[in-house]
Amino acid sequence: MTKFYHIKPRFFVVIVLSVLFIEIASFIVVGNEIGILATLSLILLTMIIGSILLRIQGISLLKNIQRELIQGTMSEYYIADDVLIIIGAILLIFPGFVSDILGISLLIKPIRTFTRFLFLSLKNKINAKTSAKTQNKSEKIIELNAEDYQSYNIKESPWRINDDH
Repeated sequence: MTKFYHIKPRFFVVIVLSVLFIEIASFIVVGNEIGILATLSLILLTMIIGSILLRIQGISLLKNIQRELIQGTMSEYYIADDVLIIIGAILLIFPGFVSDILGISLLIKPIRTFTRFLFLSLKNKINAKTSAKTQNKSEKIIELNAEDYQSYNIKESPWRINDDH
């Protein structure tokens, strides 16, 4: 059985509020440095770039998946690369400078490759742990000889549904 780790609701709320406070603080700092109009223009520009990039990469991802399914080869590395670009585009759409920095960093190939490596190695560790746990439980073997078991008449089983009803 796979063990799932759930994020506690309080922890999730703390994370969301922390991200919001950091984004608001970055608005204030950048707004003081370059002005409110330039700050809003920059946010609007990154939202437009993010939505265009999301559309292009979303279509590209679907075409790549379709092509690989037709060829019978599914490379998780290329799919993970495309998914990270889409996540970067989504982060660009969110208003805020911290999310923009994270989104732009996911568009840079070496950072994306490193992030992909981290996620895929984490996935492999989780798969290794869960397969090791289930493998030990499923290797229980019971050997029987022919005289150690007998078959019963299936028609007389209490769990069988009668056709008489």
